[in-house]
Amino acid sequence: MPKSDYRIAPVTLLFLYFEVAGLVAVCFRVCEDRLFFYTFDVKEYNSYTHDQTVSQSIEAMNNSRKKSDKHMNYFVEGLQGSGKSTLVQKLSELHPKHTAIREGDYSPVELAWCAYVDEEVYRKILEKYSDIRSMIEEKTFVEGNNRIICYTQIITDIPGFHKDLEQYEIYNGRRSYDEFKEIVLRRYMAWQQDQMIFECSLFQNTIEDMILFRCASDEEILEYYRLVREALEGRDYRILYLQAEDLRANLDVIRKERSDDQGNEMWFPLMSRYFDESPYAKANGLQGTGDLIRHFEHRQKLELRICEEVFSDRCTILTSKNYTEHEIAVI
Repeated sequence: MPKSDYRIAPVTLLFLYFEVAGLVAVCFRVCEDRLFFYTFDVKEYNSYTHDQTVSQSIEAMNNSRKKSDKHMNYFVEGLQGSGKSTLVQKLSELHPKHTAIREGDYSPVELAWCAYVDEEVYRKILEKYSDIRSMIEEKTFVEGNNRIICYTQIITDIPGFHKDLEQYEIYNGRRSYDEFKEIVLRRYMAWQQDQMIFECSLFQNTIEDMILFRCASDEEILEYYRLVREALEGRDYRILYLQAEDLRANLDVIRKERSDDQGNEMWFPLMSRYFDESPYAKANGLQGTGDLIRHFEHRQKLELRICEEVFSDRCTILTSKNYTEHEIAVI
């Protein structure tokens, strides 16, 4: 059919409005054959459409989205190997003004792979490793009377350095629960930056700590995340959770991906030992790949429950490694 047969006007050709599950979809065709598709929240749509033309409403909603994006933060969560790093990269490309925080980086809300020490301990570390003092200082961040050392980013052949600083992490039962909770919640409440993309900074390390090293119940963990929700009050954020459908197949892929050039597995032996030697595994007589997979199944189920019961208005569930670009773009 020739274009002249369906071109009704040079600007707006088609406008459709429909409401499904709390969303508004606006479709319109501009000029000749360019089709644009938008989805908006019903309240957002209604607040802009009164006494406005379609183009004015869409422009107003787009401006609102741009303003909101200036403050929005993203937490990318999911099991090991679910594709969190890939999604962080995609979000970074979609939001180039955002700062991506990955594991081991200094983060205002996460302390994985970082030593958390007071001034006295920090001074002793500098004295003990005086040969690399400048490297340590470069990777150290000050928070009040505490020092956060991103020690895994320090490249050195000094024997025992990384193992020594590992003892100062807050995870894996190294702090009492009250102290652990106070540190984490205080940092959430003190966090002021916006436009950030966090990789596994909300669930993974904390939930592994609470299940494997504190033997906490699901209800205790849910109660903890209700406190987290309160600590984040007033912040703009979305949780993007990558749900793995076949955990065993997913684990097989990770094992191959995280092997050296000779096919020697690098990650899985460490993960297996981490699980097998945990207080939770020992207390329940658990060991081996089968029990590790069951642990992951339990953890994912719990994390999805937290998303539903605590963060339902803040969370988007994506199928691990099987989501579309459109699903990300409209978040």
